[in-house]
Amino acid sequence: MLFLLVALAFVPSAWTQVSEQVDPFYKKLYEDGKYLYQNGDYAGAVSNFEIAFFGFVDAPPRLLECYIYLEVCFAQLKNAEKAKYYNDEIKRLRLQNYLKNLKLPEDLEVKYIELNAAFARLEAKAVGGSGVVASKAEPKPKTKPESQPPATSSKKEADSKPQPAAPPPLTSKKEAVSPSDALAAEIKQLKDSIKKDKGNPDPYFRLSARYFDQKKFKDARAALESLLGINPKNGLAHLELGKIYVAEQKTREALAAFEKAAALLPDNPAPHYALGKLHFDLKDYDKAKQSFSLAQRIDGKYMDVARYLVSLADIESLRIADSRVFLQKARSELDAYKKIGFYIDALKADPSNVDIYFEIKDAYLDEKQYKEAAKLLELLLTYYPGDVRIYRGLGDVYNRDKAFGKAVTILGRGIKVDGKDVEMHYLLGKACMGLKRYSEAAAEFDIVLASSPFYKDTRDLRKSCLDKTKK
Repeated sequence: MLFLLVALAFVPSAWTQVSEQVDPFYKKLYEDGKYLYQNGDYAGAVSNFEIAFFGFVDAPPRLLECYIYLEVCFAQLKNAEKAKYYNDEIKRLRLQNYLKNLKLPEDLEVKYIELNAAFARLEAKAVGGSGVVASKAEPKPKTKPESQPPATSSKKEADSKPQPAAPPPLTSKKEAVSPSDALAAEIKQLKDSIKKDKGNPDPYFRLSARYFDQKKFKDARAALESLLGINPKNGLAHLELGKIYVAEQKTREALAAFEKAAALLPDNPAPHYALGKLHFDLKDYDKAKQSFSLAQRIDGKYMDVARYLVSLADIESLRIADSRVFLQKARSELDAYKKIGFYIDALKADPSNVDIYFEIKDAYLDEKQYKEAAKLLELLLTYYPGDVRIYRGLGDVYNRDKAFGKAVTILGRGIKVDGKDVEMHYLLGKACMGLKRYSEAAAEFDIVLASSPFYKDTRDLRKSCLDKTKK
């Protein structure tokens, strides 16, 4: 969870550093996948690589290797659709730039190059056979215009002297326009469309997409923000806006945009999927699991949600196992500094285990580090405001630190959550004694004794309070 970075701010930086190395779990899957590939088990290799690549999202060269293996494996398994999918992913993520630095096995590299060329030919054939180019070309004139230069004119002369009445070109004007001019013309046309009909969302999306392709993210955002100014409840606009923020590495804004899209498009899995991927990249695995689960609930076969959830389950198992190892070390460690360090490592591994916070709190109390213990529980309370243990723990810490006013406030809030908690009434009585509010303290101790007649030293404390009030 992201809040752990804040929670650990008061401990030495050596404990707060997060390793950016690839998790050994993914490395092993990757190496096993290569072994299976070399032995001709392409289906087994696919099973490994399809999980392994999740570990390489921050390591583009290794991610490219995974995708190449997957593309070739699927081709060997006669699954052209999946092979093409990974070929397209390599292009979409611009991973080709890392190819020159890779040391791929020769047979794999040859197959990848062959596949790349084959897919390129198919794409070219699809474009050429679509009739688009042919329909745009102007027909070749059947007779030469009278003003056409005589056939005896040399090519050099024809090239050097512009002829006033040259024959029409075999390509249309649109085809002769440079890509940048064509793009500028399209953008102008889209802006004109927006001016004519500001309520039509289509040109806004298309305009934003054109700017996005050019990496003009500010202009891409501006197009969508204009649409949202007219219709703030357009969920797709918020979704696309979030994608732009991701490209700009503006995490907070991206999260807000995706969450808005999810609220406006409750039956669309796309916003939840986008949130899941972003949380996954941020290593906030609990939130990633929640978002992917919502996407899967809406559409059980949406994108690669299932693979992400399998990967998250594996990550969770490893995290819990690692956390248990660190907890064992912490509990057996005698040195207080090292003990707290192991607890922090355990918390990093399994941030969902709230019990670890309380063990850290106890370790701080053993060393009389009351303020550090209070910081820890105060932060935890912001995420778990209904957990009575936190109010109780904070009340105890404040009392020990003689911050009786804070203790009275926090325990009063806790009692509103659970008024029958005996320990909180006991601690509140002690806090009131610290403030010399003996009548109030005695009243709290009466509540304790009514529920548990022999609770700790409550009788002695109550008697002391009554004696004070008589003086």
